[in-house]
Amino acid sequence: MNNRRRTIIVLASVAIIGVLTLIIATHPLAQPPTGMGGPPMPGGGPPGMMGARGGGVGAANLRWEEHKMPKEKTMIYPEWLDREGRRPVAMPKWFLREEDGKPQQYTNAQWHQLHTLYIGVAEKVQRGGPGGKLSSEVQKQLAVQQKEATVPEPIYEAGLNHFYFRVTYPTYNIGQVTENSTTISLDAIMQVAESLSRNYGEMARNKLAPYSNPGTNRFDFYLITYQRGYWQPCHFQLLPETVSELNRLWASNTIRMQLLDRSGGAIASQIQSAGHSAETMSEIAYPPEIDLNPGYEYLTEAQQIDFAGNKLQIHDIHGWRYSFSFTLNLQQLARLHKIRVQLLDVGGDVRSENTIVGTARAPYAGLLGGVGAAPTGLPSVGMPPTVRGAAPAMPAGPGGPGGMPTGPGGMPIRR
Repeated sequence: MNNRRRTIIVLASVAIIGVLTLIIATHPLAQPPTGMGGPPMPGGGPPGMMGARGGGVGAANLRWEEHKMPKEKTMIYPEWLDREGRRPVAMPKWFLREEDGKPQQYTNAQWHQLHTLYIGVAEKVQRGGPGGKLSSEVQKQLAVQQKEATVPEPIYEAGLNHFYFRVTYPTYNIGQVTENSTTISLDAIMQVAESLSRNYGEMARNKLAPYSNPGTNRFDFYLITYQRGYWQPCHFQLLPETVSELNRLWASNTIRMQLLDRSGGAIASQIQSAGHSAETMSEIAYPPEIDLNPGYEYLTEAQQIDFAGNKLQIHDIHGWRYSFSFTLNLQQLARLHKIRVQLLDVGGDVRSENTIVGTARAPYAGLLGGVGAAPTGLPSVGMPPTVRGAAPAMPAGPGGPGGMPTGPGGMPIRR
């Protein structure tokens, strides 16, 4: 009885193994796909239906392909370090070199992942030792210095767009007039808008304060701000590179004056340095005082009005004074109609400007100077006076005595 049972079990096992072998041998997945060393898979299933009954066309077209990133989107490790401003870290050589020894080319994202991974490994290796702590502190200091190096430019850019100009009426020396040319002189007075004067120093203080640290390699830098109705000095200790860059940017400012005709065409143009430096950041809050030293410089009435014929007091005011001289012939003088003054930045771009249309209401515009030009009791230009005499009466202009504009009743308007 037992022998019969064993025989039945053995025969059943052999039958099952045979059936399974037949199924595996005849199943479509047992055949290699096309393009991978075997015959094409039979079957008429719809494309893309892998494992469908009778096989599938989609499964028959499967193949492995590797597409390399375009050359212009990859770079070697040193190039990536220069681009990102990073310091190299130790990583396995097979990430840096191909099998033939050529430098490995990866994309920006790939190098970033590798660099981040092996920075973490290096920190774990150094953790616990004094060298690791010092290395971490030095890396932080380098990061702070790199950020500080980006501060001067936005501070400089924020202080250029709120200046305005006034221009004196053209004057000339009556002793130097010739048939071929006449030299006229004009002063441009640059002043700062109140909004910039009140707010600029505080903005600059907020940007510089995080980077002020004591140290032997630090420079003292002072800034005047306007806070709560008072001018307040601020003291910073910055890297010498930061102070040097602030000086370089501000010292590059220039002032350009253009003489224009009625249509805006240029007659003459001249550029001179604005005379700025890093101290200009404080001068914006409290501009320097213009002192003409009237005891040594005589001002004619023409020098006390601006190009538009308005009253101009340029002594004891706060701002910057720039003197320009142009030598013109009679035809150019006759065309003069407008004056344009511009503040140019480090790149030569216009940041602040004013265009002023002239007036013919100005009084006699000849400077006192030259042989026989100065009346009795009045000094020549630039010489200290010996006798304080009264200025001669100026001829009446079109608006009234002394060129003063008049009201509807003919009475002079007092400014």
